[in-house]
Parts: sequence; C-alpha cells; structure tokens
Amino acid sequence: MDIGKVRVPNEGPKDARIYIVGEAPGTDETTEGRPFVGLSGQLLRDCLQRSGASEASIRFTNLCQHRPPGNKFEAVLRSRELESALDE
Repeated sequence: MDIGKVRVPNEGPKDARIYIVGEAPGTDETTEGRPFVGLSGQLLRDCLQRSGASEASIRFTNLCQHRPPGNKFEAVLRSRELESALDE
C-alpha cells in the first residue's frame, strides 16, 4: 500500500502535559511539514493561545504521520506507518 512519501513529524516536547492528537495530516500539513496548520489547526492554535496555553509546551501529533490515500484513515490501519507512529 502506498500511504504517501511525505512524513509530517510530531511537534513539541515529548514530556508535554497537553497532547493534541489528530488522525493524520491534511493537505496543508503535508505541504508545510507541520501538524495542525490547516484551517482547523489554526483555529485550534488560536483557541489555545487565547486560553493562555503556550504552543511551546504542547505536543502536536497524529496517529499516523503520513496522509492516507483519499484522506481515508481506514487505509492506514495495520500499516507499518501507523505502527511506527503509535510506537513513537
């Protein structure tokens, strides 16, 4: 199965008290190489900032760090890319 060549790495400290976890990167995340930077991610980051949370203290991650084919998360189930991300 070809999941995608672009890996969007996690961002933020591993010992963060707050983890924001998504399913997989979207188009904007794949283009920029960062998690949660699309429209929804921008809204989320804005809400976090308004609440006083520092982005530098939050871990942004996805269950799978590669965009699934057709943006269907089911396509990555049991894949080595998903297993690798879960291990991390």
